[in-house]
Amino acid sequence: AFLLPVDESLNGYPKVELDIESTHSFSQGQAVTVGPFLETCGIFRVYSKFGEFLGVGEFNDDLQLAPKRLMANN
Repeated sequence: AFLLPVDESLNGYPKVELDIESTHSFSQGQAVTVGPFLETCGIFRVYSKFGEFLGVGEFNDDLQLAPKRLMANN
């Protein structure tokens, strides 16, 4: 009852939701192409289509979302 979700402290960062294929690639440490974003700099919270927190990422020079820190999921 006293534990907060691991992504609670990241609420100030923009959220990106990935499709199933991109979720798998991102979780394996690969950069993925996502839809257009108004801003492509800074850190983003990354979630699967089903709301699972995957980690944080940022856009690289090719405008792909690259993982910075990933969460270990079972």
